[in-house]
Amino acid sequence: MEIIKYIYTMKRVFFCITIALTFFACEQDSVIEDEVIIIEDQEGPFDVLTNNELEFITNLLKVEQDTDVMWPSFNGLRDIPIYIITGKNKGIYINPVPSLDFLNIPIEHDIQGFRDIELYRNDYIHQFAVSHVPPDQLWNWPIYEGRYMFVLNLNYEVPDNFYYQYKNRNGYFHVAAFWHELHHVYTFNVDEQYYGIGNYIQDLDGLFLTSETMPYILLLYDVMIDAYHVSDQESKRKLLEYYVSIYDKLLELDPTEDNLIRKHGFLLEKREGVARYIEVFGTLNSLDNNTIEDPTHGYQNVGENAIFRQDVIDVYSFRIFYHTGAGAVYLLNSLGYENLDQDFLIPTNTSYDLARDFVGLSEEELENVLENAKEEYQWSDIEERAAYLVSLL
Repeated sequence: MEIIKYIYTMKRVFFCITIALTFFACEQDSVIEDEVIIIEDQEGPFDVLTNNELEFITNLLKVEQDTDVMWPSFNGLRDIPIYIITGKNKGIYINPVPSLDFLNIPIEHDIQGFRDIELYRNDYIHQFAVSHVPPDQLWNWPIYEGRYMFVLNLNYEVPDNFYYQYKNRNGYFHVAAFWHELHHVYTFNVDEQYYGIGNYIQDLDGLFLTSETMPYILLLYDVMIDAYHVSDQESKRKLLEYYVSIYDKLLELDPTEDNLIRKHGFLLEKREGVARYIEVFGTLNSLDNNTIEDPTHGYQNVGENAIFRQDVIDVYSFRIFYHTGAGAVYLLNSLGYENLDQDFLIPTNTSYDLARDFVGLSEEELENVLENAKEEYQWSDIEERAAYLVSLL
């Protein structure tokens, strides 16, 4: 270990001597963004952030101020090892693993107005990170020394399709994706049973989509789109009751032996719903990133214009649970559910289970609520849409 430390130190000394001849002849903005520029002073070597890195880290800290309130137990930016690939030869290392502290080069910055954060360069971790996240991949969560490390590729080019372009409508795709995926990694580090792994059954064939269930799936879909756009407590309470009553009916109608409404739908809501909630509502006010205009991020249009079987399955058996889950979390949180983030850490708890307990309605009351929802959302039109979609399966 001492030999490695010596070699690394000499490498840095040689590098510093090499760049010293040219560094001060260059204006700060002309420094090559992909090179690690090590500066020596009396306290040791350090580096500085590029303009792009500074903007990205500042935006992360802005969002953190909101996520601290939205989901207090989510402390991923401060707890788990994070590496942000910012160039071919450089990146930002946060919450470093102690065993390689001697390889860390501090990054000095003057970001103010937020919680303090320590940033580093680390050549060894950079090589580890890029070996797990190639240029055409956004992120990964490789295990390093027994823990999941979150690696994000800041140079990932946003794909040219409706879903990713919608997410990037305000230019904050990478920031929003960081917080969404970080929540996945954080929860796995906290407890791998968070997602109910032992009970989750992935349904890629839409097995629970039938002529009986499809109208209620569409009703759920529409109700939870509206959940993002109501501001008064009475309307939020009404929509949450609609959500519970629809799921009660779907559980009753579930045609699958494996109870896929629960084991696929509910658990997918839990996995992706909270992450989408943090992604969308965490960036909404902090960055003015309005991606709630269409909570489905483009999939509503796909569903309404479906002509292929796969379109129906993608939208109503998979993508639906992103926006319904996030919508349920938003309603619960804004209606004052206490310790929601803690209750979600209990493996058996899902959005539906918590919402059903929260509204506290009897089965008879929920049946009446369901009838109200059907009347408000033009049930006959929904049945017609459902019949067409089922014909494609």
